Amino acid sequence: MKKRLKVLTALLLSAALAFTNVGATGFASEIGSSTSEIQEEIGTASSEEAEETASTEVAGSEDASSESAEEASTEVSGEKAEEAADGEVSDKADDADASVDADSDDGAQVDETANATIVSFTYDGKAHKCSDDADAKDVAGKFYRYQEDSLSASISAVTKDEPVRTTAGVTYVRVFATEALANADASNTYSIYALVVNPLDITIESQTLYKEFDGTPLSNNDASYTKTGSYLNTDSFTPVFDASITEPGSVPNSFSMVADNSTSVSSNYKFNKVYGDLIVTASRNGVNELATPTKVSAVIQKNGSVKLKWKAVKTFKSSSGTKKKATYYIYRYNDSGTWDLLADRVMKTTYTDSKAGDGETYIYKIIAYGTDANGVVGECETPAYIQAAPRVINATTKTSKKNINVQFIATGRKDATYTLQHWDNKKKNVTDEINLRQKDLTVTDYKAKKSTRTVSVNNYIDEGGSNVTIAGMNNHKFGFRVRANEVNVVDYGKSVTIPESKWSAKVTCQLIATAPTLTGAADSKTKIHFNWTKVKSATGYLFEYSTDKTFSKDVTQVFCDKETKKSVYNNRKVTINDVLLGVPVYAKVTAYQKTKNDSSKMGTPLDTSEVVMEYGRQGKVKNLKASFYEDGIQRSDAKLTWEYDESNIVGYYIVRDTYDYNSQTKKYDTLVSTAVLQDYKSGNNNKHWASTSMNAIESGKLIKYTVQSVYFTKDTENQKLGEKKDGYILGEPNSYYYMNPTEVSFKSSKAYKVGVGNTTATALKFQPSKQPKTMDNLSKTDFKEVYLFNNEVDYALHCDDLSATQLKKYITVDKNGKIKGIKATGNHDVYLTVSAKHDTNNVYDEVEVKVTNSSTDGNSKDDDSGKTSDLVICLDAGHGGSDPGTNGTLSGKNYKEKDINLSITKKVGDILSKKYGAHVYYSRKDDTYVSLTGRTDYAKDKGCNLFVSLHCDSSSSSSSKGTKVYYSIKKAYAAPKLAAAISSGVASSMGTENDGAKTREGDNGDYYSVIRTSAAKGIPGLIVEHGFMTNESDLKQLVNNQDAIAEAEAKAIANYWNKD
Repeated sequence: MKKRLKVLTALLLSAALAFTNVGATGFASEIGSSTSEIQEEIGTASSEEAEETASTEVAGSEDASSESAEEASTEVSGEKAEEAADGEVSDKADDADASVDADSDDGAQVDETANATIVSFTYDGKAHKCSDDADAKDVAGKFYRYQEDSLSASISAVTKDEPVRTTAGVTYVRVFATEALANADASNTYSIYALVVNPLDITIESQTLYKEFDGTPLSNNDASYTKTGSYLNTDSFTPVFDASITEPGSVPNSFSMVADNSTSVSSNYKFNKVYGDLIVTASRNGVNELATPTKVSAVIQKNGSVKLKWKAVKTFKSSSGTKKKATYYIYRYNDSGTWDLLADRVMKTTYTDSKAGDGETYIYKIIAYGTDANGVVGECETPAYIQAAPRVINATTKTSKKNINVQFIATGRKDATYTLQHWDNKKKNVTDEINLRQKDLTVTDYKAKKSTRTVSVNNYIDEGGSNVTIAGMNNHKFGFRVRANEVNVVDYGKSVTIPESKWSAKVTCQLIATAPTLTGAADSKTKIHFNWTKVKSATGYLFEYSTDKTFSKDVTQVFCDKETKKSVYNNRKVTINDVLLGVPVYAKVTAYQKTKNDSSKMGTPLDTSEVVMEYGRQGKVKNLKASFYEDGIQRSDAKLTWEYDESNIVGYYIVRDTYDYNSQTKKYDTLVSTAVLQDYKSGNNNKHWASTSMNAIESGKLIKYTVQSVYFTKDTENQKLGEKKDGYILGEPNSYYYMNPTEVSFKSSKAYKVGVGNTTATALKFQPSKQPKTMDNLSKTDFKEVYLFNNEVDYALHCDDLSATQLKKYITVDKNGKIKGIKATGNHDVYLTVSAKHDTNNVYDEVEVKVTNSSTDGNSKDDDSGKTSDLVICLDAGHGGSDPGTNGTLSGKNYKEKDINLSITKKVGDILSKKYGAHVYYSRKDDTYVSLTGRTDYAKDKGCNLFVSLHCDSSSSSSSKGTKVYYSIKKAYAAPKLAAAISSGVASSMGTENDGAKTREGDNGDYYSVIRTSAAKGIPGLIVEHGFMTNESDLKQLVNNQDAIAEAEAKAIANYWNKD
């Protein structure tokens, strides 16, 4: 990707090393700042300032965190990756050129003394030159002198041919207007360009290997690794593994990169190394048939230590006739994947791990040591494994009382998951269960009372949900308890499943609101008002406002209670008149409580609200709309209209932000912001404004228009709009989103048939899919704005062997895409084309149409409506990989939800595709973890028109049973009838209760992410909870009756899709 940067000399080294995407001319926040003015200001900076700036370290963009990634995305662990030394020489390659370690630097480095314009590219095997960059096209056709890699290198002779660069590195190009200037080489008569080709990123990841100690070394002999990225042309490199370990322990599975041939140039690539581990576990000599310790418990204490208990293991007499009690070895699992020995030959059946919590996990194993029934002395064959139950430290709420912070000590493993139960203390039942992931929690330090130790605690902010309301629930008690879910670890080189922990003790939090919530709003340019919420225990309120943010001067106080200013007390509202134009007013309110024996005027102060700022200004413009703009020329633009108020304002301020979708960050990046001032006095007979002079909107670009009314302060009210930027007062902003399609196509690829004299409608689909009400890729405040998707198109008929006039005698099409049969087309091949109106990017599609003599063709809905052959469904097997979901036990065997989900999903998909002809895609086909947004992203990429996520339910009560299906609360993407049909069919096949179709609302819309994000992508989404794995009868059906369940589910979907 090409970027251009022109900056001060002292900043170039840091900026070039980071390869940041910094524009030379950012959008000026104040109106009137031109590019030339900004560059002139930069160019005239003093040398002292430049030196000072150069001394400041600039962080590279490669160190930027990835916090903006999609909710629930899969995290790639990089803790084990260590970068090998650059320039390392391999002794395993014979060829001199190929033996040099191919580990490369981060990129080409620009000389810090160069006052140059940087034009950069990424290595692709092609030759690049400065004028390839759109912002450097004026370089072409000049005279050049150039240097390779350094300004201190010898300068080439004058040439008319523009220098090019293919390999990674830097070429300094001096550009002259004339040959005479080039020969003279006089100072300040030329421009310097740094032509930079950056190396191509390649990621190499080695595996983690295990072995039990046997005295021989463990190394990566089979050279197992994975590679992300591709080499170009004949380039090829191979990792040479150099790590080895013999004794118990672990080392990184390190390697160096070596070129496979003399034509491979290592500097053209940047190798990102991710090391696995080589792990040798201790030998278990002396294993006997002694019993495994039972009734093991692990309880986290207040100070973070863990107390372990277990039942004593029975021992026998040895061959010498002696009998001794068993002793025990205690181990704790660590994040490196090995076990730390805490104590050996422990005589008691209790042990306290006093160092737990110091960045360690809470997973333990206990091995009994003694004499078995055969007289053999040694360790028991199978250790006892346990993870300590989390300990909830407290549950607290802030003054706002909008959420509760639950703090608990738990295992701390980065891949750990937990279940948090929400209790209603009045009803004494569980109201909600929430799955938590360690990597999504905030970790803080905690120091228990009467303890010198500091331990790490997890923080979960509970804001409630569809089943639980927290905000506003004053004086309500909420209970919480937490359990660590099942987790897989490695012991003796084998995977071991550690069962879920016991539940923690329950902790209660009561919401007692003592602070009002204050809000403000503008009524006009000179009038504002403030409101606050009622505090139950308050007998009065003190309202204060000032133009000073610190309230240190010019403070006005208004006290109200049942006797003083009774109307203000009852309405909890204060209106301020005659505010100065554009001057902020700060306000706060304190609740007071007065008892019978209190002789003071106001009583005892409780809590004070947060400070709120407001100022007099015009409200939002009314009836803001964006519509397709058609002026007879080839462009895709929008017409912006709104009502205006001539009496109070002098004009309007319009900003157009252009966004482009970033497939890597899954967000829309702002590309350009354009600000325009409109003067209403220029003429407005239609009582609205139309902004049609901006640049055309490219297909796929998202546009945000923001409109604000404009007026002046008293000092500048006589100015003309546009003369001076000081003194502008802007009204409340109103925004509107607009997008042209990236793709338009007919829903059906089959030929449309219409009988003579009949008509039939055609159906279209767009990418992005039509008009979502919100977009998860934008901020929450943006969701509230209107979004318009332009679906205006042109239709045309064409036939190679018929003229347009002749074609009208056979078939016609109206502006809405409805075709009418006039005469049978016979052997004539006729096609219907649809294209985005006045689009310059070839956004179109075509389909064959035929006129027949059949009276049954046409006069019906579109061929593809309600046909399973046109159903494109994404079946999502819930959970997977590191996320097992819930679990259940049947006949002594443990079943994981993720496995049952996957099995039923494949069966449903097989029936839909083979029996009903649907197009089926799977978010996962094996035991892998896919992020929640990744699942719906996949469905969108495949053009799916239905998303179904398959799950199983669980409950703390084993009597809970039944089937239910969740659908979206958004009407445009709700499918309640389909949800009800699936629930009824599945419940009948299982012989369980039918809980029917349901919705669940959260703070951001739909509670469940896959339903919310699928709707945001224009796809109806469902979650099927087939039955409860915690109920024996449901679990039997889920395990043994999957074929019948799948048949019922597929049939419900197909019947619904085929409905008339």
